[in-house]
Amino acid sequence: MTQQNSVASVTLHNNTGTSDKIFQCDVVPAGDLFLVNTQNGRRGGSMTPRTRTKQPVSLDAAMKIYDGVIREKRADNYYVLTGGQVEAQAASNDPTGSFHQPQLLNDIDRETAMSLISDDRWVLQEKMDGKRIVAAISLADARISNKSAKACTVPASIVTAIRALQSNVFFGPVQYVEVDGELIDGKYHIFDIFVIDGQDLRDLPYETRAAAYSRLIERNKSLSIGGRVFEALEAVETFYGTVAKREALERIEAANGEGVVFKLRDMVYTPGRPNSMGTALKFKFKETSTAICLGDSSDGKRSIRLGLLDSKGTMVNVGKVTVPPNQIVPQPNDLVEIQYLYKYEDGCLFQPVLLRIRDDQTQQDCTLSQVKRIKRKADTADDE
Repeated sequence: MTQQNSVASVTLHNNTGTSDKIFQCDVVPAGDLFLVNTQNGRRGGSMTPRTRTKQPVSLDAAMKIYDGVIREKRADNYYVLTGGQVEAQAASNDPTGSFHQPQLLNDIDRETAMSLISDDRWVLQEKMDGKRIVAAISLADARISNKSAKACTVPASIVTAIRALQSNVFFGPVQYVEVDGELIDGKYHIFDIFVIDGQDLRDLPYETRAAAYSRLIERNKSLSIGGRVFEALEAVETFYGTVAKREALERIEAANGEGVVFKLRDMVYTPGRPNSMGTALKFKFKETSTAICLGDSSDGKRSIRLGLLDSKGTMVNVGKVTVPPNQIVPQPNDLVEIQYLYKYEDGCLFQPVLLRIRDDQTQQDCTLSQVKRIKRKADTADDE
């Protein structure tokens, strides 16, 4: 049974072989700090209590312990009954139709971006550099999918925070919500909302949806009760007007952000990627592509070889990249996101940086056509 006043709770079940075991984990307040308590036992039997924190800790520390306990139990053949790291159905397999493929954006160049800055029909947001997550969450269920509309997981703290949201319309918690955003370092940056408590918002103008998610999150963050729980959520800011958009772009670029996104104010939500342009566009300050790991570079260094597919599906070697000390070494055929300055014509990526392993794309996405910035041979004298 969930402990009273829990700020995070999960129930797991193990029924492998002859087992029929229940494991409960809760994060509960202890003054201004928190404890992580567990109970376990056979289903229907008495439960044995235990604490994973000898003394109260901060919410951030408690949630890290909580997430670690869930990973530990899942590795021991437990699966989630409620809350926790919830695995979701892929969008295409969801019989309710609640999920759909996310809206994907085409790239634009700086000249086009500058023209949209002065066009009041378009708003601007920071392009978040994380993992795309679409979430449909109720008080009893949570379904999560990624950029490819495939099932994935999110930290329990995000599910807990969304379930704790209080409605802007009536007294009490939000019963059901569908949102879109990016997961970065355990925080969910929300930039769109589709459904809330039975109201479908997909066909409303984007500026209406942007105001809805922003008001929902910011109002709850301002509440004194449970405010720290909402640290797992962030409303992506929307900028209107030429001056505000230009200042935001300059500030984001100066802070080494990934880029910006432009959206038509009256845009309705359209899944998939259009063949060209569209009602939402992205401008990246730095070039990034998803490549295929071809294995160790065999040079005695902590680096891997990279490949991209040409128009005929033939693998093309595009150089190698060093694996930072804080990242695991990708294995052959893993997909990796690479940031770089440009690619030499018929050659390698210049100044590549390994950002992360991607689990939300396929090898068919790893094409040479991703690369927009090509260094011609006649220009190589400028490299020094």
